[in-house]
Amino acid sequence: MTEHRLDRPLRIATILAVVILGAIGTLASGSLLAGGVTWLAFLFCVLSGWGFVVIRAAHVEDSSFAMRAMWGLCGYVAVAGVFLAVD
Repeated sequence: MTEHRLDRPLRIATILAVVILGAIGTLASGSLLAGGVTWLAFLFCVLSGWGFVVIRAAHVEDSSFAMRAMWGLCGYVAVAGVFLAVD
């Protein structure tokens, strides 16, 4: 019961953290350390989200955060490759 009660606030906190990472990465684009690291963390979170979509579509067992990010990168390359080939 406690896990169900904490699920929604933790999801909201995670989404806010990712949005803040993206905002800091965009606003501090001149700074390599502040802008680059936060933008890289934002990109890693976005790829993990895309990986979740790929895992659901491929009916693969869900694994770690990093593996979801790798699945997301593979899905992005697959979709982008089709659009690059058409162009």
